[in-house]
Amino acid sequence: MVAMVMLVSSSGASTGQAARAFCGASDNVLLSTPDLDGFTIFFDGHTNFYPYRGLPFASPPPYVSRFRSGAAIGFISKLALIGKFRDDEDRIARSYGYTPGKWPFVPLEGEVVRATPGLLEVYESTYVFAATADAASWVQYALNLNAGDASKTSAGTVEGLAAYTRVLGPSDGRHEMAVTLVGQVGSVGVTLEFQGGAAVTPSGVSGMASTALHRIRANCQQPLDDRTFVR
Repeated sequence: MVAMVMLVSSSGASTGQAARAFCGASDNVLLSTPDLDGFTIFFDGHTNFYPYRGLPFASPPPYVSRFRSGAAIGFISKLALIGKFRDDEDRIARSYGYTPGKWPFVPLEGEVVRATPGLLEVYESTYVFAATADAASWVQYALNLNAGDASKTSAGTVEGLAAYTRVLGPSDGRHEMAVTLVGQVGSVGVTLEFQGGAAVTPSGVSGMASTALHRIRANCQQPLDDRTFVR
């Protein structure tokens, strides 16, 4: 059983070709395993429908109807999949009433977090809209969502994206630190979530964030010096 911790859901994901047709939601734009040594993909979804379409909006924001395509991908450290760390994760899952399956229960906690100061989980989501203004409206919604989460602390910007930090549970060294980044590249809304041990910080994830953003800009023909993501 996998409990996804992401800013926005990818419910209703589809692998249909239409979802992959829009730049920003195609596989070649997303982070990949060569970018993350020692990680494996454990979540990969595409959708043609705005993920929040089922929420009771009194009046859906215009960007909802102007959503074109989206993708989400998740990576997990191989350290959490084998040996004593996996045994510990399975024990924790059972303590929450879950039966362990192929993947460990996430967010990770326990001994693997205590022993690993760096990254253990990475998530990327992209949301392609009809126009840059639609993506900007979505970004404002996402920023308000994060600002309203009392568990999160604003941490300025990283590579032009708004950054938030939090601990995914008690501050006991056994629960992951998380850095969430929110912004846009042209008409593509972007969220990046980095989770892991105590050394996971906004400055520490800037290199991978830069890689993700550069790939979107290059493949979607956005100016490589365009850093106006957060509005």
